[in-house]
Amino acid sequence: MIQLWTPDILKINDLLCNQMRLVGGCVRDFLLGQKPQDIDIATTVSPKEVLNLLRQGHIQCRPITLKHGVVQAVLNEKKFEITTLRREYYINNQEKTEFITDYEEDARRRDFTINALYMDSNGVIYDYFGGQSDLEKRIVRFIGDPAVRMKEDALRILRYIRFWADFGEIEPDKTVTQLFQNLKNGLKSISLNRKQKELKRILTCRRVMPALTIMRETGILNEIVSDSDIDAFHLFLQQNPKASDRDRLARLGKLITE
Repeated sequence: MIQLWTPDILKINDLLCNQMRLVGGCVRDFLLGQKPQDIDIATTVSPKEVLNLLRQGHIQCRPITLKHGVVQAVLNEKKFEITTLRREYYINNQEKTEFITDYEEDARRRDFTINALYMDSNGVIYDYFGGQSDLEKRIVRFIGDPAVRMKEDALRILRYIRFWADFGEIEPDKTVTQLFQNLKNGLKSISLNRKQKELKRILTCRRVMPALTIMRETGILNEIVSDSDIDAFHLFLQQNPKASDRDRLARLGKLITE
């Protein structure tokens, strides 16, 4: 049986005075009966106090981005990302961050309902936007207005495609995919590293070919990859089903750098 709250995580919880919950992908994977790849922690404790408390407990830690309240802890060679609850808002397209203590408000800033699931140390699941139901139905659904959320961060276009390709069982929401054509230019402002990371993940999803078809039809693929030929890529996958994400990306085409 998969156990999320391991002794290492419980030690971090004790140091943070039980003011934390597991969040996001690890809770989602747990509910799917899968072993989580990463453990993310949400806390009401301020980022500077997180650092102080962990160091007092002799846990190796370092700030990742204090602006966003993200701290990394390393315990028994395992890495844990700890993020202080926050509210995000935009002024003149500039992101502003405010640290808060309300888990529901923190959940509101997250992209999809299936990524806004929290679990406390007693195993209680906190689901503010119907994520468990969407997970059971294999539906990928934005929290809030999809157009607004993708304008805030255009990488969410690729993340939507990736999660649909990984979890979806029905056709993607047409009201969402129809927005891609008008919002795809936003991907130009996203760093090459972030786009490459998401694309590699898409290329290893179980529904990679339907995902690439959607990307081609909506113009997303030509926005991030040049000289792509998904038919040739499909043939490559059939001949090399265990190809690495690096090899898959190289075979798909060249990432556009500008």
